[in-house]
Amino acid sequence: MIGEEDLKKLMQSQNEGFQSALYEQYRCQVYGRFISFCKDKSMAVELMRRVFEKAEQEIKITGAIKGKISIWLLRISRNISREYLLDYSIKKSIAERCPVQLVLCEGFNPKEAAGLLGISLVEVMDKLRNRLRE
Repeated sequence: MIGEEDLKKLMQSQNEGFQSALYEQYRCQVYGRFISFCKDKSMAVELMRRVFEKAEQEIKITGAIKGKISIWLLRISRNISREYLLDYSIKKSIAERCPVQLVLCEGFNPKEAAGLLGISLVEVMDKLRNRLRE
């Protein structure tokens, strides 16, 4: 395990080994943050990968970080968490909408509802017919 100051020096010099050293030292912390709320191991790994990619980009642009590395990675993780949760909530709200609600309550035409929900126009029309029969 490499010390924080040594890791910062590697990062500042943009030595090729800084990515693997950073990953090895902080992967458990970052992974733990994501697995705690997304409960899907593959998604937690994907989000962790994004954190380390973003960290690498920032280092290449700025050359160094100020403060503790763990706090810096926490900030990046928090931003990626927000993006994920926002995207998840948007997808979930669309998935929970039904064609009937979109057409009869929200004013979309059947073709637009099909596009929003990612289903065929025939499926939308069938659901509307079934609702009208009730």
